[in-house]
Amino acid sequence: LLEQKFQSHQATKKSDLACEDADNKGREGIPLAPLSGLLSFTDACNRLKATPRTGWVMRGVNNPEGVSAHSWGVAMLALIASKRARGQLYSTKAIEIALVHDLAESIVGDLVPGEVPKEEKRKLESNAMSTLCDELEASEDGLGNYIMDLWLQYEFQTTSEAQLVKQCDKLEMVLQADRYERDQAGLDLSEFFDYTVGMITIPALKSIDDALRASRNARKQSEAT
Repeated sequence: LLEQKFQSHQATKKSDLACEDADNKGREGIPLAPLSGLLSFTDACNRLKATPRTGWVMRGVNNPEGVSAHSWGVAMLALIASKRARGQLYSTKAIEIALVHDLAESIVGDLVPGEVPKEEKRKLESNAMSTLCDELEASEDGLGNYIMDLWLQYEFQTTSEAQLVKQCDKLEMVLQADRYERDQAGLDLSEFFDYTVGMITIPALKSIDDALRASRNARKQSEAT
């Protein structure tokens, strides 16, 4: 069913989603479009600021980041990597995918691996995205479908930008883990580094990952002496 939804969005998405000012404000005699769906969507985005990342909570991290902070970090890495790739990747699309890749968590929360079966997680998140984007589409013609399409690209890894963001997601996680270890004495988040070994392969990101791991190993050796 989700694959059918993906195909449907691919077939119906609009190539130009830039709405002219007159479309948003309404011409004389034409009522303004209701904005309730847009307000509901932005409220969901704001909820992510207060939705802590479950992995950090489970490991006893003090003051863990919210999902929106993680998404911002992923978006920044997408920008950096796109520029380091020297035009091989479309940075704007990558940043857009990064910003929306965890939007479903505003409804279902941050579900960690093993908490629910993979297919159940995908179903829950797909339904959540449909709810968010359908409401937005009712207020902003084309925008809800556009954001849903970005999310589906990430979910099914159908574009090079989506594949980049997937690896940015892993790299941002270990960058944050390293920061927590340095800030909070006695905290060991080695499992996040072990889990992501070999996952970051895009050269523009792998060099960052390699440098981070080398720096962390040196720090660990220094702390052990």
